[in-house]
Amino acid sequence: MNPIAKTQTVQLNSLHLLGSWAKKASQSGGWKRLVRCVGVVLTIVSVIGYSYTLIGHFDVLASLELTRFSLAATAFGIVLYPAIYGLAAGIWIYSLRCLGASLPWRASAEIGFTAQFGKYLPGNVAHHVARVVFAKRYNVTTKLVLGSMVIETLCLVGCGGLIALLALLGEAELRMQIFDLLPSKRWPYWLVAALLTCLSTGAFLVCQKGLLKTLPFKPQWLIHGSILTVFVFVLHGLIAQAVLVGVFQVSAPLATVTGVFALAWVVGFLTPGAPAGIGVREVVLTLGLGTICPPGVAVGLAAVLRLVSTCGDGLTYLIGRWLCGGRR
Repeated sequence: MNPIAKTQTVQLNSLHLLGSWAKKASQSGGWKRLVRCVGVVLTIVSVIGYSYTLIGHFDVLASLELTRFSLAATAFGIVLYPAIYGLAAGIWIYSLRCLGASLPWRASAEIGFTAQFGKYLPGNVAHHVARVVFAKRYNVTTKLVLGSMVIETLCLVGCGGLIALLALLGEAELRMQIFDLLPSKRWPYWLVAALLTCLSTGAFLVCQKGLLKTLPFKPQWLIHGSILTVFVFVLHGLIAQAVLVGVFQVSAPLATVTGVFALAWVVGFLTPGAPAGIGVREVVLTLGLGTICPPGVAVGLAAVLRLVSTCGDGLTYLIGRWLCGGRR
């Protein structure tokens, strides 16, 4: 056998072994474990890095004063959180109706309000499982629930990514900071566009191949759901801006704050194994808002927003339990 033919044979055997290993890994759940482990490591590194940065700017938090304005801004953020999940309940109802299922708003709010607190458990999947379990009480099948959650996820990730891209285009300082990190000024736009295209295409293929293969699906559903999703991110931006102004006495454009928070939410949401995006979301917020806020303010804002969101989630859970009690 000549050297070229021998080399080709070795390459084919290597590809065959690699394909067999990948197939076994996917069948045994190896890829899922690998992705989960990478997500956990990224979460741990993010938490450590953010904590180290927060300690370095601890004087910013130490200098904060509890005034009626700061307390009002914090209370405003906490009280507004249930409205976000109320909108999310509407998006879920729309997604279910697109697939032929019916669920009253009260039932959707009850399930969404109570199940969402499971995102704080390790693995970041408990709130999805809880929603499937609770929905069975209303005779909504698991397949329809998962299908509606796929539509929701596509709307949230796609809309959040688009809002983040618009914020990048509209804020010169934020744009220049990213440009300084990249060898070409066109890279951020191509990178975000490619990422959104890959995510949407991959999610669509997964839906068509598996979950939504036997269910009706129309692309315009994503457009309608995304319109509602815009208001979800706007409410998040209002909370962040209220805390920024009321607690830190710093003014920033609502569009930029909303865009940076949308990016932080999407990155935290897509990081596997990160409970409620902890650590990852704070790092993205710190980097994104660091261009429009004084030193240390972005770090402190991320910490206060985590406190506000946790209290807001707790209030939402209590409202969900109240709705559950009222139904009984």
